[in-house]
Parts: sequence; structure tokens; C-alpha cells
Amino acid sequence: MEPTESILDWSIHESREWIEVYGLHHAAKALREIEGQLKKWREGASGGLAAYVRDGGQNDKARRKAREEWMHRAEQRERLNLVRALKKVRPLQMRRWNRKLQRQKVPC
Repeated sequence: MEPTESILDWSIHESREWIEVYGLHHAAKALREIEGQLKKWREGASGGLAAYVRDGGQNDKARRKAREEWMHRAEQRERLNLVRALKKVRPLQMRRWNRKLQRQKVPC
């Protein structure tokens, strides 16, 4: 087997050669900056923290119901496709499939 010439591109590793290490001093500085921002917050029109509230339980129930309906429709489509496939096969094979379906208790 002959050797294969390859060009290696190491540029992707060059950017990963150096990392910046943060210490306790940096953490304390960041906390002081956060504290300064929190002190600026005021209740009222000129400041404060806006919050968006949703009725999560109701939304979750609606999503769950929609998913269950989708799954039910998918099962119905699957059964319909199986019935269509059964109608296309020979009668002997159809009898075998019917017995198999009855053993599996799959309503058609």
C-alpha cells in the first residue's frame, strides 16, 4: 500500500492553546458589579424589574392533550395502513395475519 499525502490543518487548535483563568479576586469584583446594578433598581415606572407571568399548568395540560390526540390519530393511521396492506395480500396470507392480529389483541 502506497503512503497517502495529507495536509494537517492545526489552525483550529491554535485558538485553544491559551485559556484565561479567573480567581477569587475576579469573582469578588463581579459580585460588586452585580450589587451596584441591584442598588439601581427602583420600584415604579422609572426602574424596577419587569416580570412575565404565565399559567404554566393550563398550558401544560393543553400541550399534553394535543399530544395525546396526535398520538391517537397516528395509531389510527397505522391501523388503517395495516388494513389496506392486508386487503392487498393473498387470502391465505390474510388469514395468517388476522390470526396474528387476534393474538396481539390489536383492534382494526
